[in-house]
This record gives sequence, structure tokens and C-alpha cells, in this order.
Amino acid sequence: MYGVVLAAGRGTRMRPLTDRRPKPLLPVGDRSLLERVFDTARDVVDEFVVVTGYRGEAIREAIG
Repeated sequence: MYGVVLAAGRGTRMRPLTDRRPKPLLPVGDRSLLERVFDTARDVVDEFVVVTGYRGEAIREAIG
């Protein structure tokens, strides 16, 4: 099963935290929000599709 992760918003309500990094890459404890989404859904999702927009290159670099 595919899992679609929407990671394209600017995160304007989270400024200044999102001035330099996209919201999905913000740390939540010891991992990024995006890593936590992957870890939570990994048992039921075979392949993830990540929809990027704002600072998409940073997200692509982070997930490889």
C-alpha cells in the first residue's frame, strides 16, 4: 500500500521555527516530524510518496 505524505506547506504559523527549515523537518524530540510519520505508518505502508513544495530540496535531501 502507498502512503501519501503532504509536506508542501510553508508553515507560516510556526515561524520563526520554519524560517530556515521546512515544517516536516522540525525536530520533535530526537527525530524530525517526517521521520515520526514514517515510523508510525511503516507497519501498514509499503511505499511512501512525499508531496513537497516549499523547500522541497531540503526534504528530498533529508529522506534520501
